Amino acid sequence: MNHPGTGLLLTIVLITAQSCANEIKKPTSTPVNFTSYPNHTCKDKPAIPKKPGKASSFENVETYNLEISKYNINVESYNKKIKNYKTCINKYIKKGNQDINTIRQKLNKALKKAREK
Repeated sequence: MNHPGTGLLLTIVLITAQSCANEIKKPTSTPVNFTSYPNHTCKDKPAIPKKPGKASSFENVETYNLEISKYNINVESYNKKIKNYKTCINKYIKKGNQDINTIRQKLNKALKKAREK
């Protein structure tokens, strides 16, 4: 059994709901797209030099000593390159953490404002 005014009440409820829905703002899109966060621009990680095997005979000692000398030079070069690589990667990580903290601060600020009475 329908009561008089039920249609009017339903219309008012629907209009109010629509009005409230229009007032709710959609969150703005974020400029950070996590599928395209910039990759680091560091040079490739250097390869670890391969240590020469052991000398198999007395005649090979000279050749072996030359290989060891080359290996030592390669290790020295590797140590410089890996130090530069790690410095670059650490800067990238530091910048990423700063970005995360900035986002976290903005989210917390928005949350605080949303919880205000």
